[in-house]
Amino acid sequence: MFGEDYGLYGCGGGWMVNAWYFQYKNGAMKNSDYAYTSGTTKVESQCAHNSAKIVGKTKNWGDIDDIPSAKAKLATHPLSIAVDADGPFMWYTGGVLTADAGCGTGINHAVVVVGYTEADSNPTPDPDPEPQPQGNCNVHKWWHSCDAPARRLADSNGNSNYWKIQNSWGTGWGDQGFILIEITEGVGICAMNSYMQWVEM
Repeated sequence: MFGEDYGLYGCGGGWMVNAWYFQYKNGAMKNSDYAYTSGTTKVESQCAHNSAKIVGKTKNWGDIDDIPSAKAKLATHPLSIAVDADGPFMWYTGGVLTADAGCGTGINHAVVVVGYTEADSNPTPDPDPEPQPQGNCNVHKWWHSCDAPARRLADSNGNSNYWKIQNSWGTGWGDQGFILIEITEGVGICAMNSYMQWVEM
């Protein structure tokens, strides 16, 4: 359709960097204009990209190689990562997914990291579960930007030291569409540290 093979294979998958390159060349559409349907219909449709409905183009992207860099980048960008979505990830319903859950390392699914908590040496429930924004804040569907964002050491359930990740399987999955994964070194839980990227539109 575009005179170029972008290495994106529909239900056969593809890497995020290939998607960034496609959007760099051809632009991105809103989900409302080009919704993901094959997960529910079980039928892969033809490409329906419409240049009249693009909302912007990718201008830059890059890799994240370590946890401090990921945390620093999350101050300004959500991160795209690849995970092993089989087993414990697939059946997640709440709490923090930890190393002892037995998650695999064969990455096969892309998700978005939207935040994190720091490790807390005294994880007690916070009596005020609502974060107190500081400065001028804009809240979006799954991301926020603040002049001076607040960050909690523990959430209202006493959990700490985790990444907050948004999945694409709808609010009926996980914790209203999100999963909390323990921050660890190495490949990470469900191999989430193996392939981390940021992107700018």
